[in-house]
Amino acid sequence: MESNHTGRTAGWIPAAGETILDDMVQRARGDSYLSGEEPAGEAGREQSGDAPAAPVEFVSRSAPGRRRPPPLVPLTCPDGSSLPSCKDRGLLALLLTVAVLAGFSWHILEGYQLADSVEYMERAQAFVRGDEVVDSEAIRSFGFIALLTPFFGLAELVGLEDLRPLVWCVRALQIILGMALVRISVRLGARLGGRATGLVAGAVVALNPIFLQYTVSPVSGIAAGVCVGQALEQLLDRAGARRGLYGGLWLGAALLMAYQTILILAPLVLLILIRDRLTHLRPMAGILTGLAVGILTQVALDKLVYDAWGASLYRYFFENFGFLACRMVDMVGLHDLARVLYEAGITAMGEEYTYGGETYALVRQLKPPTWYITELPRMVVWPLIPLGALGVIRAVTGLTWRTSLLLGVFAANLIVMSLKGSKDFRLWLPLLPLIAPLCAWGWQACPGPGRPNTWPWRQALTAGLVLATAWYSLDLLTGRNTRKFGAYWEALAMVNELAPEEYARRALEIAEQPPAAVEGEALAEERPHVRVSSAYHWAIFMRANGYVDLIKLPHHLDHWDRYTDEERQEVFAALGELDWFITHLPVLENHPDLMAEVNSGFEVHAALYDHETFEDMGPVFLLRKRTGARDAMTLFDVSPSADPAAWRREHLLPPGMVFLGHDEAGTPEKLALLGWQYRNMPGDEHGWITYHWYAYTDLTSDYTAVDRLTTPPDERRSWQNNHALAYGVVPTSTWRAGTILRESYLVVAATDPFDVTQDYRPIGGAWRRGDLIPAHLWMDLARFDEEGEVIARLEPARAGEDRPVRAELGAGERRSWDGFEFSRDDLVQVGRLFLPVAASAWVPDDGRPIPD
Repeated sequence: MESNHTGRTAGWIPAAGETILDDMVQRARGDSYLSGEEPAGEAGREQSGDAPAAPVEFVSRSAPGRRRPPPLVPLTCPDGSSLPSCKDRGLLALLLTVAVLAGFSWHILEGYQLADSVEYMERAQAFVRGDEVVDSEAIRSFGFIALLTPFFGLAELVGLEDLRPLVWCVRALQIILGMALVRISVRLGARLGGRATGLVAGAVVALNPIFLQYTVSPVSGIAAGVCVGQALEQLLDRAGARRGLYGGLWLGAALLMAYQTILILAPLVLLILIRDRLTHLRPMAGILTGLAVGILTQVALDKLVYDAWGASLYRYFFENFGFLACRMVDMVGLHDLARVLYEAGITAMGEEYTYGGETYALVRQLKPPTWYITELPRMVVWPLIPLGALGVIRAVTGLTWRTSLLLGVFAANLIVMSLKGSKDFRLWLPLLPLIAPLCAWGWQACPGPGRPNTWPWRQALTAGLVLATAWYSLDLLTGRNTRKFGAYWEALAMVNELAPEEYARRALEIAEQPPAAVEGEALAEERPHVRVSSAYHWAIFMRANGYVDLIKLPHHLDHWDRYTDEERQEVFAALGELDWFITHLPVLENHPDLMAEVNSGFEVHAALYDHETFEDMGPVFLLRKRTGARDAMTLFDVSPSADPAAWRREHLLPPGMVFLGHDEAGTPEKLALLGWQYRNMPGDEHGWITYHWYAYTDLTSDYTAVDRLTTPPDERRSWQNNHALAYGVVPTSTWRAGTILRESYLVVAATDPFDVTQDYRPIGGAWRRGDLIPAHLWMDLARFDEEGEVIARLEPARAGEDRPVRAELGAGERRSWDGFEFSRDDLVQVGRLFLPVAASAWVPDDGRPIPD
C-alpha cells in the first residue's frame, strides 16, 4: 500500500511494537502533528525524518468554492494490510461458529433466563402501545429497547395476537449482535498484531461461555459491547476531529444501550486526554460532542418515557455510584455522613427511605471484593488465562498506547466493579472488546512464522488452545442451569392447548346475549379470551396463543410483605378476574392471606417439579378457576359442620384413625383422620395425597402433622412432609367440634426433594426398576417447642375407646395385637399404597446396583 504522505503524518502514534518512549524521543527531535488524520499504516511512514507534507484538501469540481474534508484514511493492521472484513474466510468461519454454538445454546434453553431480558421486550411493547409498564422499578436506558421496538410496532400494525414468533425474532437479533461483537473484536485484535491476532481475538469471544449463554437472550450487554468495540476502533490511535466524533457517537450509543458502560466511557476519555497531552483538542472535542449527543438523547427519552428529564440517568448514577459512595463512607466509620448522603439521594429521587446500614439479607447477597479474581475461570476459561496474563504483561512492559487503552479501561472497571457487593460476569459482556484483544496479544507472543522451524508448533499450539477452550466453554455452558423457569412455559402450553375450546364456548355465549346485555353488563366478557396470570409475569411474557390474554398482576407477589392493605386488595381483585393462575408454591406458603385468597378461587390442574432445574423455586402449580367438582384437586377446604360418616361415604375413604390427647389445661381433645386418598398429578407424574380430618371436640392447641411415606424393606429413605394443617391458614387452635378439613399436598417421592443443598434421592430402592413402588403411610400429630422438640402429641386410639393404643404396648413393642404398627420414632401406620415410579426416578433393569 502506498501513501500520499512523506515523513510523519497526522495522527501517527507508536505502532504495536513501538513504545511511548520512542514516541517522546521522536517528538523531541522536532516531529509535529499537522493534520487530524492517521496514515494508512506502517507502510505510509518513511524513516527519513523529513518534515511531513501538508495534507491536500479535496475541492469539489461540481461546486466551485465548496471545500470538503479529505476522505478518512482506512484503518489497517500494523503491517499496513487491510483489516479483516466480512469477505475474510477466517472471519466467516468464526461467524458460522457463533451461529452454530448459539443454536446449541438456544436448544438447551427453556424459558427465559432473566426478568431483565423480558423487561426490555415489555418496555418496547408498552412504548409502541403508549402504555406504562405495570409495577416496574428497574432503570433502563432506551437504546436497546429501541432495537426491539420495530418488532412490536410491526406486530401492532398487523394486529398480531399470538406474539410467540416475536421471541424467535428477538433471539435472532441477539445472535446477529453477537456476530457483530465477534467481528469488531477481530478488527481490534488485528489492529494490535495483524490478521491472525484478530482471528484469535474473535475466537476468544465466540467461545466465551457467558457470551454463548446470553447471545440467545435479549440482554443489553452484547449490544453495548458492539458499540464499545466500534468506538475503540475509531479511538485506538490518535486521530482527527471526525474520527473523534465517530468514536464519541459510538460511546454515546453504548451509553444508550447500557448505563454500566459509564465505567468504560469515563476512563477511556481520561486516558485519551492523557495520550493527547492536551495538545490535540480537536479529537477530544469530537469525542465529547458525540458523547454529548448520546447523553442528551437519553435525557430527552427519559422525558418521553418517564415524564422527567434525565430521570433514569440520574437514578442509575445514584443507585450505583451514590450507594457505593455511601457504603464506602459507612465502612470507614462515618455513619452519620453516610446516612445524610443516602437520604439526600433518596429524597431527590422522590422516595422515602431511612438508612439503616447493611441489612442481613443484603449482606448475605454481597460477594467479596476478590470474587471476580477467584471466579475468573467461569468467564475466561483456563486455557485462555495464561494468554490473558501474558497479554497483560506485554501491555505493561511494552507501554504502547493501543494496549494501554485496553488494559487501563479494563483495570478501572475491574476495580470499581469489585467494590460493589453485587457481582455477575454478565456485567462483563461490554468488556469483551477489551479482554479478547489482550488475550490475543498474549497469543501473538508465542513463536511465529518469522522464526525458523516454529510454524508447525504454533499451528499445533493454536489448534490445541482452540479445542481446549471450546471444551471448557461448552462444559461450563451445559453445566449452567438455563432451564429454571421453563416450567412456566410448560404450564402455559397446557393452557394454550385447552384455550380454543373455552374460547369457542365463550364466543358462542357472547353471540347469544341480547344486544342490551352486550352493551351493558357484559362488557367485561366482550373478549372471549381465556385470562391467565402468573406469579412471575415475565416468565410467561409473549408465550400465549391467540386465544389467551396474559394479565399482569398490579404488584409482584415476591414483595408481598411490604404491601399495604389497599395494594393487597388490588391483587386480590385481579386474581378474581382470572381463569388460570401459574405460581410456584413457596410464594403462597410464605403468605397465609395470599394462600387463602388463591385457594378460595382456584383448584390445582397440574404440578411441575424437577430437582435439578428448579433449584430453590419449588414446585410450579397450574391453577384453574374452581369448577365445583367433588373430586377437584384443591389445596384445602374447610367445612365448619358436617356428618363424618356421610363425608366418608361421599369421598369413598378407606378406614381412618382416631387421635386422643389433652391441651395445656388438661382438657381432652379428639381429632380423627377420616381417611386419605392418593392419585397421580398431571404434569411431571408426581403424586397428590389428600387427608380428611374431623374434630370431635374443640381444639385449642396448634398441631403439626408429621406424615411420612416409606418403602420396604429398606426404610432409611423416606418422603416426609411435616406441615401445619391447612398450610397454616386455618390453625387447629381455631377448630370447633364438627369441623372437617380436606387438605392436599404434592408428593415428590424422594428424601427432602425440595432441599437444593442435597442431591436428588428418590425412595423405592430396587422397586424403581418397575412401574410401582409399595409404600407405607405413617402419621403423627404433635406440638413442638422452639427447638423443634416434641412437647405433646395426640395418640392413636381405637374407635369408640378413650385409651391410646400405645398405653397397651410394652417397652420396645411396635405392633399391637389388632394391627396398630408404630415406627421407631412413634409414628403410627395409617395405610399402604402403591406409588407410580416417576420418569425422573426410574432406573433400567440392567443388573447394575441402584445408585445410592
